[in-house]
Amino acid sequence: MKADIHVHTSDSACSSMSLVDAVAAALSHDIRVIAVCNHDSTLQDTHFGSIEKALSVRINPPARCENEFYIIPGIELSTKYGHILGLFVNKDIQIDKNDPLRSIHNVGGLAILAHPFEQTTAFEKRELALSELLTKIDLIEAASARANYKNRNANNQALKLAEKYGIRTSAGSDAHFPKELGAAYMEIDDGFQSLDELKDRIRNPLKLHCKNSKRTYIAKSQFVKNKKKKKFKCKTVLFYLYCLMRDMGDKLCRK
Repeated sequence: MKADIHVHTSDSACSSMSLVDAVAAALSHDIRVIAVCNHDSTLQDTHFGSIEKALSVRINPPARCENEFYIIPGIELSTKYGHILGLFVNKDIQIDKNDPLRSIHNVGGLAILAHPFEQTTAFEKRELALSELLTKIDLIEAASARANYKNRNANNQALKLAEKYGIRTSAGSDAHFPKELGAAYMEIDDGFQSLDELKDRIRNPLKLHCKNSKRTYIAKSQFVKNKKKKKFKCKTVLFYLYCLMRDMGDKLCRK
């Protein structure tokens, strides 16, 4: 079974993707599990009454699905350590920015260190900054479709950190738009019968898959964010053009 456990919807300031569109995009890639991790807000605030209900939801048209489709309620926390994903969390989570892992674990969630080298190539410095977390984190995201934009080796460095500390790894597209969803995903055992069994499958993925998202999607996120704030910035247009040229260059190189 395929799972993409890092997905945003329009509840994130930098995404315009609806939950229905996210599900439809997932199904187009035969992905049956997604974790919706919006920035500093839980999915259940607006969509679901309980984790159990969210996990067992069956999606009908416009997203046709013969088997169960599972939506894991999550959150992407902005902390002094960087971004941390909390999976299986609900609206009752009490966020302590100084101890985000305890906040997640207190509600029975899984804590994932998201794209830890997205913004830096300095391995030792980043390792030291994360030292408090590395004995308590559940997973490290080592296959992120957006992580390699600034640091080409971001995913490789995340994998290196995970292997050094014996921490299991995860994959997620970090999708903000439908065409990004499924760019990174992990294979997990299916046949789970309970919440705890699904958590165990997430902790122990069979295989990770990842390809880089187009840079223009990152620029598009800035457009969406500015639009929601009702702001226009020339540098966002220039950034989009830069990303477009880089994407075109990558396409020509592949040919």
